[in-house]
Amino acid sequence: MAKKAKEQELIAAIEKVAPAHGMLLVDVELLTITGQSTVRVYLEPSDESGSVTIDTLASANVWVDPLVEAVDPYPGAYSLEVSSPGINRPLRTQRHFERFVGETVKLRTEAIGGRSNWTGELAEVNNQGLILKIDNKTVQIDLTKVKKANVQATLSNDRRGR
Repeated sequence: MAKKAKEQELIAAIEKVAPAHGMLLVDVELLTITGQSTVRVYLEPSDESGSVTIDTLASANVWVDPLVEAVDPYPGAYSLEVSSPGINRPLRTQRHFERFVGETVKLRTEAIGGRSNWTGELAEVNNQGLILKIDNKTVQIDLTKVKKANVQATLSNDRRGR
């Protein structure tokens, strides 16, 4: 996946340290919204049966902050957000994509055939990239062309508790 150099540097630094804290890095985003620079770090427990709590995120902030400071992604002030991936979780690595085959995903890519936004069922992940099912057609997308990817949560409107 295409990432900015500072994002790649942060990913490498956090991935080295996270397992020692029982966590795995899901993704890092560098954002500037209305003039405010933000570093957003998504973490999940290394034990897939574990959960992310406010306490988990607060303690993660303690070890993530010095790593971000060392990389210094922005000149001047910025906000650090340490978060769980949530229901529309980001997808960054081939392993992430493989884990969510069969789910609906939303991708932003480099222009492919004049198109850069894709939403469809993640049908397959292979050495050539991703295969999406969109409107009963399949589309092959090279993973290196993906700029941003998220699982698209589907919420049921069934009030019977199923």
